[in-house]
Amino acid sequence: MSYETFVNQVAESRPTPGGGAVAALAGALAAALAQMGAGLTVGRRQYQAVHDEMQTLLDKASELRGRLLASVEDDQAVYAQVMTVLQYRTANNETTFTQTLEDALKGAAQVPLNVARLAAEVAEVAERLAHAGNKHAVADVTVAALLAQAAVRASRLNIIANLRDVQDEKLRKRWLNEANRLAEATDQRVNTLVEQVAVQLGQPLPAKRRRRGGAEENG
Repeated sequence: MSYETFVNQVAESRPTPGGGAVAALAGALAAALAQMGAGLTVGRRQYQAVHDEMQTLLDKASELRGRLLASVEDDQAVYAQVMTVLQYRTANNETTFTQTLEDALKGAAQVPLNVARLAAEVAEVAERLAHAGNKHAVADVTVAALLAQAAVRASRLNIIANLRDVQDEKLRKRWLNEANRLAEATDQRVNTLVEQVAVQLGQPLPAKRRRRGGAEENG
């Protein structure tokens, strides 16, 4: 579908496509920008020393873009399954309903977990491109990193929401811990990159200053 159609569907008063699908699309767009940045580097004489690495990053970004784009549909499908299960709950199927809902909720959490994993990889690719790729695309690949960060953080929220009623405590803790680690690592990676690129572009971010209570604020 066209981007306009998708945006219009998101705006409709129905559960899907929702935050999970949008997060996956943000990740796919991030990968697309990273792929563009790598493509603008591969084959350029001044970047011949990193040609092989850039080609690897180009292929990786292309793969991630495809997998994240597929996740847009996957997220809608698994959430639709949850809604279907909830619609058919009756007094006579309470036992099977509980297990069926558990399985559906796990599926609804697994897709955003996969999106978070993929988007975290996109952030890594974008970071490397910002440092070693075509300098004229540094703003684009930094935008890619920021979109990837948003995808990871948004996916973490969806994981939390979908695991809330899952009874498998070990699985819930394992997936939540992984989501937290991915978000923390990606935040650190991207925030550092944004500061570095701001300096590179001649517009450093405002310095932070201390205020009472130990909190930080921008100066």
